[in-house]
Amino acid sequence: MTYAIVCLLTAALSAGATWLLCRKLSARLGMRELGVKEIPLAVRDIPGKDEYVPRCGGLLPSAAVFATALVMLLLHALLCRLGSPSGTPRLSGLQNMYVWGGLILAPLFCAAGFMEDYAEVFRSVRRAMPRWQSVLIRMAVATAFLAAIWLAGDRGAGMTVIPFVGEVRLGFWYYPLSLLLITAVVRGAELSQEAEGTVPMVGFFSFLPLVLTAGILSSVNAGMADAGIMAIAGACGCLAFLPFNHMPARLLTGRAGGAFMGGLLCAAAFAQRMPVLLLLVGGVFIAESVTALFAWVTERLCGRMVGAPLHRMIGRKEKNDEQITLILAAVTAVSGAAAAALAIFTI
Repeated sequence: MTYAIVCLLTAALSAGATWLLCRKLSARLGMRELGVKEIPLAVRDIPGKDEYVPRCGGLLPSAAVFATALVMLLLHALLCRLGSPSGTPRLSGLQNMYVWGGLILAPLFCAAGFMEDYAEVFRSVRRAMPRWQSVLIRMAVATAFLAAIWLAGDRGAGMTVIPFVGEVRLGFWYYPLSLLLITAVVRGAELSQEAEGTVPMVGFFSFLPLVLTAGILSSVNAGMADAGIMAIAGACGCLAFLPFNHMPARLLTGRAGGAFMGGLLCAAAFAQRMPVLLLLVGGVFIAESVTALFAWVTERLCGRMVGAPLHRMIGRKEKNDEQITLILAAVTAVSGAAAAALAIFTI
């Protein structure tokens, strides 16, 4: 009962805070407030528009989701402690190191994305951060996250749960595979933000299966409850941000917003000890990273780019951002439903 109430409060607070911040601060999100130059809609070939759209509008939902998750996690821990009949502290998700590591992981990815957005706007694209440096920074953040979990005493981190297989101990290989998985999801979310509305809509359908599986797991392991709270905050934040980012966008997600949502998605999956679910719930983001990597490698080796990031390849069929978003969201909804079904049968 306590978990259900906290989940409802989390959903309302995350959606409300995101909508309020975007509504009240979107007009002020300019050079003075956050040091981000605004980009005119006219540059993006939208006829009849001469307004200005903040490049890093994704900072607003990121801040709202982070604050909501932090407050509700602490509230849930407090309620569990007060509700313990034996007087023994029940710390719930405070014992789940992935939850608290994820609350650090996502803002670090957001900061890295913000620096890249800032460099492109103020230093021009020519002086922006090279792609290989950007990927290395994401890998360094992911490495710090995994190292912190290991140093905190989670010696069972080499074990994961695979649907229909059960618990599998990967040993050393758990860490490099996890590193690649986190980097692919986060980088793919950053690339997807180029199509307006993609990150919030795809993110919403990515978080939903994790909300469902966390709710089921919480009946067995109280430490999984807060993974669900974190996923609910992300899902409702994405949903509330969608009207502002939907084409034609009033706020652009930017790499900062895309990186934050990608990092939070990874944290929610790892907190449930089923990172393999990211292959389905984050499949679109992983496909973005893989196709972008293939295009970059072919450009370096062959002198010309073969292929492009996934959303650009779909856009070549003369589809606008709205159609691209709907296609990617539909794929994510189907793969997310499959991930939830596999997880439930495994549990």
